[in-house]
Amino acid sequence: METMYTIFNHYLIEITPTINSFYTKLIDVTLPKVINDLFNKKIDDFTEYNYFQENKDELINIQPVCFSVQDVLMISKIVKSKSELFKKELVLTKSAEKICNQEQFLTQTFVRNYNESKKFFLIYNIIMNPEKKNILTSQEVRLTFSNDIEDTEIVINKY
Repeated sequence: METMYTIFNHYLIEITPTINSFYTKLIDVTLPKVINDLFNKKIDDFTEYNYFQENKDELINIQPVCFSVQDVLMISKIVKSKSELFKKELVLTKSAEKICNQEQFLTQTFVRNYNESKKFFLIYNIIMNPEKKNILTSQEVRLTFSNDIEDTEIVINKY
């Protein structure tokens, strides 16, 4: 019997309810209605999620995905090894092959210096609310007079 672990074990026994409570609160999140319905099997045939249907007041929906270099290498290796599943996705398979061929360069350039500066690939898609598109892409030109005494050449400012 190793008595030196007794204090540590006692601490774990005491802290376990707090850890369980923390975990329960951590995973207790409110999901969007469509996703919640999917989990509860209320939707049989789900093809596309319309963000603006649930969030009518939002102007844009920014959909970001962030990958580390290790993530990109892992995904490309999986795609390359399962190339028969991706026969129709020629761009994907060719990209995966090219990335796998550059693995040594990517590892040396980005992964070894990971602690100095973290390198990520950020891919994002911006979708505008179709009902509020006129607010975001206004074709009007608004002009106002400037009271700026220092700059006498600019009398009108464009907004």
